[in-house]
Amino acid sequence: MALNRTLAALAFLASAIVLCMVAAIVVTGFSQELFELAPSPAQVADQLRDNPAHALGLRINLGLDNLFIVVYSAFFVLLAVRLRTLLSLVTIAVALAALCSPRCSMPSKTITF
Repeated sequence: MALNRTLAALAFLASAIVLCMVAAIVVTGFSQELFELAPSPAQVADQLRDNPAHALGLRINLGLDNLFIVVYSAFFVLLAVRLRTLLSLVTIAVALAALCSPRCSMPSKTITF
C-alpha cells in the first residue's frame, strides 16, 4: 500500500511541477521553446539581456524541468516495481531501457529539406 501512495504522490508532484512551469511561462512571458528552434547565440543573448524577466523565466523553467525529469523517472521506475508481478521481466526491462535511453528522446539524424 505504501508503494501505491508513493506513486500517487509522485504523479501529483509531476503534475504540480508542470502547472508551476506553465505559471512561470505566463508570468514571465518566456519559455524554453526559443531553444528548440536553434537560434543564433547573439539572438539568445539579445533576448535575455533586453528583458530580465525572460532570463528569470528561463532559469525557473530549466530548474523545474530538471526536477520534473527526476520525478517522472522515479515514478516510472516505481511503477515497474509495482507491476513486476503482473508483467514479464522482459516487458519491464524494455520499458525501463526506453526510459533511460537517450536515443529514444533524441533523433539520430536531422532531416533537412
